[in-house]
Amino acid sequence: MAKFLKNITLLLLIFASTAGISQQERGYIRKGNKMFNDSNYVAADSLYLKALQIDSTSIEAKYNLTNSLLKQGNTDEAIKNFNEILEETEDRNILAKAHHNLGNAHVNKQEWQEAVDSYKNALRNDPNDKDARYNYAYAKSKLAKEQDKKNDDKENKDKDQKDKKDQKKKDKKDKGDKNKEDKKKKEGEGGKDKKDENSEKEKKKKEDEQKKKDKENKKKSDQEKGKEDEEKDKKDQKGEKNKPQNDEQKKEKQKKAKAQQIKKKQAEQILRQLDKNEKNIQQKLIRAKMKKQARKKIDKDW
Repeated sequence: MAKFLKNITLLLLIFASTAGISQQERGYIRKGNKMFNDSNYVAADSLYLKALQIDSTSIEAKYNLTNSLLKQGNTDEAIKNFNEILEETEDRNILAKAHHNLGNAHVNKQEWQEAVDSYKNALRNDPNDKDARYNYAYAKSKLAKEQDKKNDDKENKDKDQKDKKDQKKKDKKDKGDKNKEDKKKKEGEGGKDKKDENSEKEKKKKEDEQKKKDKENKKKSDQEKGKEDEEKDKKDQKGEKNKPQNDEQKKEKQKKAKAQQIKKKQAEQILRQLDKNEKNIQQKLIRAKMKKQARKKIDKDW
């Protein structure tokens, strides 16, 4: 801002030396310039306004008032006044300074394109203005960065929109695929259940048929086995009967026969002994009974 203040001050001094201004108007402007240089901008404003009351077309008074407003931060009003001054004068020196300070106002608002245009116009009217050239380069660099950021933001925004669009399209496709898959799965499960049910029935039917067949085969097998066993027994009996006996077999057979005879004799002896024992017991009982009767009779005779 030091460069901007220098330009404003020089312009004030130039206007202060301009001829053709009434003594009273010049007095207010001179006093206003002193207040401005002392940074007493409110007092400067009142003095510039008094000068304008005397001459409403005073470019010097209006220009200096606009610079004071810019110093106080009334940027929008300053921009408005600078544009009015640019339309009211053709003096290249005034145009150069007005464009320069208009560029400063746009810098305050970070309006880089407007600042670049203002400094460019200042240099067209005063190519030797080094401060305007420096400020022009500064504003241009800021504008380039702003444009890069806008381009990046636009690219990011376009990318985000594209990503959202692609994601929406993908979600829609995924949803459609999922619905198809669910439908196919549902149909498949229904067909599978029916198939499983038919398969289970068929399996049970086969098992029942197999059980019935196994039962019939077993019955037939048992019958055949019974016949075979019966025929085998007959053959064995016939074979035993017709089979020639060797010496050992004969001896074994005689031994068994002899044992059977011994067992028979022993059984007869045992039976005879039992009969004998029974007879002895009966005789003993009869004797005992007779003795008892004889004793009782003798007792009575006494």
